[in-house]
Amino acid sequence: MALPSTGSGSQRLDLVTRGLDVGARSIDLLQTIAEIANSPNGAIQAASKFMYWLGTERVNQEDLGHCLSRAKDLAHPNMAGLAFCSGVMEGIEALPKSILEPFKSISSGSLGRFLVLDHSLRWITSTITSFYQFHDEKFIAYAMTALIVRIYDEREGNRPTPRSNFWSDPTYLRMMPVVKKITSSIWLNIVNSKKESLPLPDKLRRICPVGHHLDSEDLVEALARLKNPRRGPHVIITSRYMLGNLSLWLLYHFSGLFRVVVGGEIVYETRQGHEEQEIELRVGVRCGDNSQCANNNDRDERRQFEMAENIAGHWHEFFVGSSKPSPTLGSASRARRALYGFEDGQSTPSQKMSAINSHIRKVALDLARWLCSLRVEPCPQAASWIVYKINLDRRGASDNHHTLMTDLLKRSPAILQNPWGPGLPKDWTPEDAVQIWSPEGFIEVAEWLKNLSGLSENTDKAIDARQSSVWRCFPGLADLLAEAEVQCRCMNCIQKRGVTPLQPGCRKFYAYGAVLSLLGHSIADAFGADSASGSEEMSSPAVGSDIYSVEHVLLDIVRKSQVVWQTWFEVASSVYLGRRYSNAQARRHGNGVLPADNSMTIAIQYGDLAVVAPWVDLSREVSHLGSFGFVPVPGRLCVSTAKQPRCRSDYQVLDDVFAVIKTRPTEAIEIDDAPRHAGGPRDIGPELDGHEVEVDAILFPSEDEVYFLMTRARAGKWSRLVDPCAAAIMQAKNFRGIQSRRCQHEPVHKAENSASQLCDLTLAYSFEKLLGEWPPGALDKLHMSNVLDTYLKYNIAVALAGGGIVTVNRSDCWICPASRLLTLQRKRIRMSSGLFLINASPFLKEGQDRDGRGKLITESGGVVIEQD
Repeated sequence: MALPSTGSGSQRLDLVTRGLDVGARSIDLLQTIAEIANSPNGAIQAASKFMYWLGTERVNQEDLGHCLSRAKDLAHPNMAGLAFCSGVMEGIEALPKSILEPFKSISSGSLGRFLVLDHSLRWITSTITSFYQFHDEKFIAYAMTALIVRIYDEREGNRPTPRSNFWSDPTYLRMMPVVKKITSSIWLNIVNSKKESLPLPDKLRRICPVGHHLDSEDLVEALARLKNPRRGPHVIITSRYMLGNLSLWLLYHFSGLFRVVVGGEIVYETRQGHEEQEIELRVGVRCGDNSQCANNNDRDERRQFEMAENIAGHWHEFFVGSSKPSPTLGSASRARRALYGFEDGQSTPSQKMSAINSHIRKVALDLARWLCSLRVEPCPQAASWIVYKINLDRRGASDNHHTLMTDLLKRSPAILQNPWGPGLPKDWTPEDAVQIWSPEGFIEVAEWLKNLSGLSENTDKAIDARQSSVWRCFPGLADLLAEAEVQCRCMNCIQKRGVTPLQPGCRKFYAYGAVLSLLGHSIADAFGADSASGSEEMSSPAVGSDIYSVEHVLLDIVRKSQVVWQTWFEVASSVYLGRRYSNAQARRHGNGVLPADNSMTIAIQYGDLAVVAPWVDLSREVSHLGSFGFVPVPGRLCVSTAKQPRCRSDYQVLDDVFAVIKTRPTEAIEIDDAPRHAGGPRDIGPELDGHEVEVDAILFPSEDEVYFLMTRARAGKWSRLVDPCAAAIMQAKNFRGIQSRRCQHEPVHKAENSASQLCDLTLAYSFEKLLGEWPPGALDKLHMSNVLDTYLKYNIAVALAGGGIVTVNRSDCWICPASRLLTLQRKRIRMSSGLFLINASPFLKEGQDRDGRGKLITESGGVVIEQD
């Protein structure tokens, strides 16, 4: 039976034609994506990342094209500016660099960095970067948008839009959102990431430390007038004060001779390029450190500047504007700054404020000394975090056998070297650093905090509870707030109202925030930071978003007698990166330590800069000494997804602007009372363990901005997920007793007869076996490893035995440490996950070299010896 016709012959032919057309235009989408990702062509890579940026930032492609088309060739960086652009371009097409295993770093594909690849648009990146030295994002976005509109209209012969009408100009309104995105991207991936900077030379900065700048409208008009192609070859700018933002832009974008004259003296002169143009800035006075140049009552005419050009031998004035000091401009620098510079950008303080600032620095110095002098002890109760106990009754070391907080820090903070207080007497001891309130005096506040435990930490009651707890426990801080209250003129202080919490605008609020901000900088310094971010979130001590974590650092000590690595890391990373992070699920329970998810933060990435805990690399020695620190990582964090990565697609890159990396607990195994593969101690010999171990890492996205690092170890037929924090946690639990004591007998008289007595009580494991079976369920046995030859095997073994009683033996006698372990009280053994004796070679290899080559590390008399 014939099927009914679905259409005429011409219609069927049309369908066939369309089908052929669709087939001809079809593509293999997955193959196309792979070709783009693996392409060695830098232009294709740049285009791919550029489109990714458009999607993540939600920037309209047509609006971006409209903005950039008007910005082309409006200006060009000079030779100094091109050197900056060259530094920004470095690494754009490079493969990831090894920093700290398992992490590598790779340069980001931000729009600000890709703009420098276009010679007609690179001036945008250099201009915005220079503006960030003195201004914030709001100022820069307005100035850049207005500058592009102003110069473009003049170049096209259009009548420039009046400055008062910019806010209603359609072109301006269309370009502003795009410029804001570009401005933000440049700060995040260039300015804050320490890639490159455009600083004002010290000779010019010393003319006026406070800084005088043109406001956004005058700056736009001045640059537009100077960029006029009909401008004369010689220009003189006269001003009473040094013009910071204008001078900085000229230094990196004006091609010709630029000269600065102060009071008739030539203090700076530079020539960029071979052009015959010349600009001379004549400054009337040097402000000096104690100048009153920032006084708001200064006459307007004294802040004016004039621009004049020489045409046919005659000087003609072509623009008159005014400058403002930085404190009154309403726009603060967002460039990275030196640590402890909490007074940067402030106006010249009065005599009373100078006294308060001196008192602030002294209190901060005393607190830093006290923190460094705390005596730390192991904390066996800590389950999943690095926690140390603090004995507040005994501070300092009476002998060399005690460990101080300064020993845990990566380095000694520079605040201890600052002359911010009176010199220490010869008989000074760490006990003299700070006098803590007695526990009896803290009972009332402790009960109050206990009643507020269920409230959100951002409520006024919770904030007041934290602030009151801190300043009532530290008398020096309480005295400072009392002095600030006497000098403050806010109504709360005048009427002695005692309003809580401390309010912005009050000098008590400023003093409290400044002390804790300086203390936060000292913690970041001790962790390894060389500068502080200039982000708006972290810049002002009056705002002090890092204060929250600093408060918890102090409260952990005075309330719980504990030092928690996680809290210190949050303080240091927020100061260095410019973005505060606190474990959102760490609602401190009764023990004050453990978060809800039992996970530790080991790395944080913000833009093109990241910090990583120093002990996550299991192929290196893990020690409690210097463990309170981080490794700064320029670029985006990534991990390799192939054994031998050859291109960027072989790496998993964190493309998030802000990302937090945590760890998962070690993978549990099915506990069996009778181990499946362990042998007796006769299997143990002097030879090293011969098993090879491979380690790779996986970044598993969990929730918004949070990733979990899964470290996978493999040896033989066993594969196990290991917590890279476990070895460091074990050091915090028992950093004194993990190493076995020296045997009392001579080596030639080893108690070999005792070996037969230990056979029934000891089980021996090769590395392959312990990777699959530790921790076992047999608590009545001693579980002993083979002699491990690398730090990688050693750290994994320590991590797997983290819940037990562990002794590390580096001698050729295993019988003595085994006997001491087996004589422990049975109650103590039942409370642990077993007894573990880890035999390790005195010559341990670093790295993950599978060929057997590597660096051998041993210790002799406390001196580290390296052998090839």
